[in-house]
Amino acid sequence: AWDDPVIPFDDFLILDKKLNIKLVTTKHGGHCGFINSWKMHSWLEQYIMDNS
Repeated sequence: AWDDPVIPFDDFLILDKKLNIKLVTTKHGGHCGFINSWKMHSWLEQYIMDNS
């Protein structure tokens, strides 16, 4: 997320645009795949499955 307290978003701006990666960002959120429940589930795994 742009407001990640661990990795500043500007660090991602140096990535080579030719790399075979997809950078998905959100304005707000956090770190570590955005835990979305007390069971420690993350939306990241579902996003990857839905968009592969």
